[in-house]
Amino acid sequence: VIMFEASCNFHAQRWLSLHVQSLSHEFARGQLQVQQEQIRLYLREQGIYEANKEQRFGLPPLRLAVISSPTSEWLRDFLTIIDQSPRTLEYELFAASIHGETAKWEVAEQLQKITEQVNRFSAVVITRGWWWGEWLVRQNDQAIAEYICRLSIPVIIATGHTSDRSLLDEVVRY
Repeated sequence: VIMFEASCNFHAQRWLSLHVQSLSHEFARGQLQVQQEQIRLYLREQGIYEANKEQRFGLPPLRLAVISSPTSEWLRDFLTIIDQSPRTLEYELFAASIHGETAKWEVAEQLQKITEQVNRFSAVVITRGWWWGEWLVRQNDQAIAEYICRLSIPVIIATGHTSDRSLLDEVVRY
């Protein structure tokens, strides 16, 4: 999906000017907020909006289900920390694209797999790296939010290099 089309021109007084010619409605902030509110309302009507936040998080989590891209820098950093930890932490990687057209379906598919074997894990970690508009849209996905709300173990959204807050950030335990 193309976020926006723009032209960039040299301007004698301002050096550079950027003219946005078109903006995809999928990435328009107002549309994202409308979409988020619709999903919030649906989750509240189902009585599950706060469900994952109520899950107890026994410390330390001993076995994590990790949804991440196998090639992500976040995963590499995470594994380095686990290797250096004095605690024995185990994890199982549920590989999914975090960016791109198939990301939301892959994340939802991995959440379904985890749900089917949830008793094997202490918590779920879903990762994302830097902010990118498409990821914010993916995090407004109703199916992903619903899977998270219904999981009987805590879910953690591991965010890197961003201050953006998404709907998934609202429904997860941590």
